[in-house]
Amino acid sequence: MAYSEVEKAKIDTFYNACDDLIGGKFILSNIKITAILKTIASSDTLYNLFSRCMNGFNFTEEFNKATNGESKSKFDMPKEDTKIIAFVFCLLLQVDNKKINLQNFVKEYFFNPDGYNISYANFAKVVLIPFKEAMHRQLDEPEEETYVEPVVEENDEDDDGDKVGELLDKMFDDVKSYVDEIQVTFRQEWKNKKTYNEVDITIKAMKEACEIKNYLILNALVSALDRQITGKRLKLLVLEIEKIITRFHYEAKKY
Repeated sequence: MAYSEVEKAKIDTFYNACDDLIGGKFILSNIKITAILKTIASSDTLYNLFSRCMNGFNFTEEFNKATNGESKSKFDMPKEDTKIIAFVFCLLLQVDNKKINLQNFVKEYFFNPDGYNISYANFAKVVLIPFKEAMHRQLDEPEEETYVEPVVEENDEDDDGDKVGELLDKMFDDVKSYVDEIQVTFRQEWKNKKTYNEVDITIKAMKEACEIKNYLILNALVSALDRQITGKRLKLLVLEIEKIITRFHYEAKKY
């Protein structure tokens, strides 16, 4: 796969961040997870790969398969590379958004009586290392066409980049207005106390993604929220956000 020098550097940074999480211990793991998510958002190559893997992926369904329903004796990762990548991305995102407590998760599914560090090493072996290996396979031997460095006039590239940036800013502003409306509607209408906190955290994370202008995380959260919510009004509001994102894609392709 032929990547630009800039993309190569970003991919190397991603792998280094993975190694830091794999080889480390629980201390500072949240910071290391945030570093991984930031490298994904900064790279077009990584972003495109994760977007492809996330297409049609259902984290809740795959999580139930991995944990064998109620069994905590073993943790079965998905077999396909694309599902491994999507699964771990969603898992890291849930930890970063504080929807999953990593320490409790590791103790629950990877417990070792010799101590937490051994439990964490089991987690890294079963979850993180297969994730990195799947990324290597997908990036080194892609099924899709190879990357070609676009050749454009420098001034045109700058102008087009400005236009796409403006479209992106407008998209985040438009999405945030709907997220604000979703939050108000949700707090007024939601009756299920068991799922209230989970949905509320997703909505707050969407607002934060808009504020920091992280498109990859926002896109994943929209899909997650669509699966979490019920009710015609909330569903329609999420549909409007999906339309805004689709319209951005359509307009950005012109540049």
